[in-house]
Amino acid sequence: MPPRSLLLALAALVLAATAALAGFLVARGLRPAPDFREPGLPAIGDLRPELRLPDLSGRVVDLDAYAGKPLLLNFWASWCPPCVKEMPVLDAFARSHPGIQVIGIAVEPAQAARDHLAAHPVSYPVLIGSDGSPDESQRFGNQRSVLPFTVLVDAEGRIRKRHSGGFDAASLEDFAR
Repeated sequence: MPPRSLLLALAALVLAATAALAGFLVARGLRPAPDFREPGLPAIGDLRPELRLPDLSGRVVDLDAYAGKPLLLNFWASWCPPCVKEMPVLDAFARSHPGIQVIGIAVEPAQAARDHLAAHPVSYPVLIGSDGSPDESQRFGNQRSVLPFTVLVDAEGRIRKRHSGGFDAASLEDFAR
């Protein structure tokens, strides 16, 4: 093979290998990330973390007070449009599913949550979480600090499902099954 042909064949081989490697790297980057969780964070099926937070009046509430009942914990803030949009959906769900205790956890200053709820009341209890990062939702698996963030806990206190983002009525019904 003449040197020029050998050089062209070698260049084509290098180009093909580079294209294959680039394709592999791009494809790998487009795949969903594995469900990685930091050590110490609960997995699906683990017991929920302990949680004691003040309610809107400042009285400290322990989630253990709801032992034996499924919980739907919804982390929200009044500055979060999807949170505000789903609150009527959560309220309707709470009213129509008395066997599941819906609890809102505001991750913002207490006064901001009180002001919002004065204008847009809900029938379920609301607790006041931390208004900085990290907040309590991260202890329940919200690694990306997304709001709204909802966790379904069974009657035995085990985390069954987590959801980042807002719900409409149908998707909330599906999530709570």
